[in-house]
This record gives sequence, structure tokens and C-alpha cells, in this order.
Amino acid sequence: MKNKLTYFIARSSMFGIGFFIIFQNAGKDAWISILLGTLLGVAILYIYNNIKKNLNNDTLENNLKKNFIGKIYNLIFILFYSYLMIIILML
Repeated sequence: MKNKLTYFIARSSMFGIGFFIIFQNAGKDAWISILLGTLLGVAILYIYNNIKKNLNNDTLENNLKKNFIGKIYNLIFILFYSYLMIIILML
């Protein structure tokens, strides 16, 4: 990771609200959701890192337009961002 400051700023600004909601709703079992969320986040970062390594000096945008997996990736990306917008609007 080249820009570590961005990671820590995003973590401190967003996850404080997320941890509060998790502890409020889950109570004593909040550690399970935090652990699963961390593992899921690490897995997504690992997959993204492997995709970036296999681009061979091509941009991600051009590579995603060319194949079927890219269209699935874009669909998941759109669903994720719409989910985040709904959560933010509900808060």
C-alpha cells in the first residue's frame, strides 16, 4: 500500500460509526461480526491485489470492459455502492 495515510483516515472516520452500530445491535456477539467483516475485507483486498498484478501494464478500466468477469465485477461494485448509499441515507 503506497498511501497509508488515506487508509488510516478512512478507517477512523467511517469505522467509528460502524463499530458503534455493531455494538449497539449485536451486544456481546459483536466480536463475531467484526472478525468476519475484517476477514471479508482482507479477502477483497487480496483479490483486488491479484487482479492488479495480472493486468500487465493495462488499466483496470480497459481490462474490465473486455471480459465477462469485468461485467460481474462492475455489477457487484454498483450493488455495493448502492447498499452503502442506502445505509448512509438511513442514518
